[in-house]
Amino acid sequence: MAQSRFTDPDVQQRLAAVALGLEVEEFLRSNIGRYLMGRAEMEEADAVEEYKQADPDDLKLMRAIQRRIDIPKRLKQWLEEAVQGGRNAEEQQRQIDDHGDGT
Repeated sequence: MAQSRFTDPDVQQRLAAVALGLEVEEFLRSNIGRYLMGRAEMEEADAVEEYKQADPDDLKLMRAIQRRIDIPKRLKQWLEEAVQGGRNAEEQQRQIDDHGDGT
């Protein structure tokens, strides 16, 4: 017996990805999301400036600054990946709905 479309684990996974992407987009439009993204961008920019001014022979300092640059970059990357993953899952589900999954 065929599974209901909404009990199919692949469909549930795509729908969860879509929901997460939409939640992240909503979060990024919120005051808190805008604040955190703004802070992340400022932290990254400040660290890049500090990196430019740092003594390249001070490897400990250079690594510490690189970590300061990396953290906000990763935060932005994770959020962007969640949004894009949701969009991709939505498009994939739309194509399956329009054309079938080929099985």
